[in-house]
Amino acid sequence: MNLHQTLIENNAIIQLATAGAGAELISELWKQPGSSAYLAGAHLLQAKTELADYIGFQPTDGFCSKETALDMAMAAYLRAVKTNEREQAGKHPIGIAVTAAVASTRLPRGEQRAHIAIVHEKGVTQRFETWSKETGLHPRLQQDQRITDATLQALKEVLAGTDLPICLDAFDRLRAHPIFLPNGQRKAGLPRKGAFFPANFNPIHEGHRLACLQAEARIGAKVHFMIEACPPNKPAIPVPELLRRVALLQLENDKHARAVMITIGQPNYIDKARAHPGSRFIAGADAVERLLLPIWGYDVNYMLEEMDALDTKFYVLGRRAEGRFVTVEDLNVPTAFRHLFEHLDGFHDASSTQIRKRLANKNT
Repeated sequence: MNLHQTLIENNAIIQLATAGAGAELISELWKQPGSSAYLAGAHLLQAKTELADYIGFQPTDGFCSKETALDMAMAAYLRAVKTNEREQAGKHPIGIAVTAAVASTRLPRGEQRAHIAIVHEKGVTQRFETWSKETGLHPRLQQDQRITDATLQALKEVLAGTDLPICLDAFDRLRAHPIFLPNGQRKAGLPRKGAFFPANFNPIHEGHRLACLQAEARIGAKVHFMIEACPPNKPAIPVPELLRRVALLQLENDKHARAVMITIGQPNYIDKARAHPGSRFIAGADAVERLLLPIWGYDVNYMLEEMDALDTKFYVLGRRAEGRFVTVEDLNVPTAFRHLFEHLDGFHDASSTQIRKRLANKNT
């Protein structure tokens, strides 16, 4: 079976980005009649400003590096997820990136090489190619063909479900620029103080969006959506899944689109409060109820006392539980710390868990 047929049978949707080389790779994926079934978009980024616009920031590790290849593949994957959702295609997104230094009119100071990265639903794959320095058209075309062959071989392994090495650098790339803005830009570092809506957002639903708008009206500041990569008592969320959630939160650049923060190492609310003193958090009544349970290794009163000292405040959404609508007023909050929790009016009680169950039943 050829690659074209395999991509169709695997129901793939691809976004591709190349820098410094990759014209032959784009051609190989495009030239097969019917390639629009899987090739959603391809970008050949020659200018450094174009590359910076594509990944959302100015590369600090060089134009041709494994780090830049990973950042490009992540940006391509975000686009693939958004394309899939907008087209309602029900396909499996794949982001492919190549950044290369190939033969030109004169010999470079560094080695001629290519970094390849692929982000797919099951993980992140990397390849590295290097060769002896040459100049001129013929070596340039040979090197571009070598890049094409290596990339397509890696893609075939991804599609075949080959047990590929885990890319340990992918989390580092998220950590380096963990804030995703609605306009496609990414920012380094996390704000010290702000208004945050921590949740899994799996998936985002209208209740999240409406609660965000209402909280902003109360707080007087824009809210950042916050996703913790290592949630408590659960496995770490893989990089492709984190990117998928970011893409869905920012599917449309409209009044609901907000910055999304990926945090690593802030699993509990007390961790978030310590990392962002003076901040305001949106939380469901069910989340606050769990916060007040003595199961996290903290004395609840000491924890609340520390949050009070950190000037932390919660805006709490009512949630349906066991057939009744529960607000923060119904919870067993110690009297001395009730001022930390403020009820947020409105009925925004959609359940991500129930939505996932409905989607799973629909797909079976």
